[in-house]
Amino acid sequence: MTRGNPVGLGIALAGAATIILGLFLPFNEPTGPFARIQDNTLIQSGGWILLLLAIAVAAGATRAWMKPDGQLWLLPLITSVVMGGWIAILAADEDMRTLYPIVNGTPNADEPGVVAALGIAVYVAGAGIVAAVAGSMMLKFYPSTQTGASDSLVEQRQRRKCPDCAELIMIDAKVCKHCGYRFAQPASNQPAKPKQSAKPVSVVDVADTPAKGSR
Repeated sequence: MTRGNPVGLGIALAGAATIILGLFLPFNEPTGPFARIQDNTLIQSGGWILLLLAIAVAAGATRAWMKPDGQLWLLPLITSVVMGGWIAILAADEDMRTLYPIVNGTPNADEPGVVAALGIAVYVAGAGIVAAVAGSMMLKFYPSTQTGASDSLVEQRQRRKCPDCAELIMIDAKVCKHCGYRFAQPASNQPAKPKQSAKPVSVVDVADTPAKGSR
């Protein structure tokens, strides 16, 4: 059975796993008086949809690897691009990166806030998205060599080794092209037709035949 590029599948799966890892890492970099930040991961900020999309990337890449002849590679590619755009929008939103003092468990927006730098989550998730896009494209533009290996195996099965020079030749060959060795022809399984005997010809002795006189 023909499969897709295993390298592309591996890169796409690694990218999806890296994206999931990034969802649980700090989104904002702790700075100044804000050494501890509450709800500082994407998964805590409504990132469950991103988690489902990352799983969809892995499932789509696996499906595209199983059926490389179709357009299934577009599923993980488009999903990865959508995730990349979503994370880029979140990273550009200063409201998500503005930190306020916590009073009684609630951010006090009346106090001056500080815009924090991006945390490691954005970079890890971004690297995962790049890997997922690259793996998805490899599933399309770099097909597997498994088909070629299967063809080579079939070709080897159609050959045999010459008993004289040990070279591989076609299984139906009658003469080795390397050394000229002639293979014995197999006896035919069809029964030989009996030879038809010639019909006996009667010979008449002219001397014993009475001559017919003319009237």
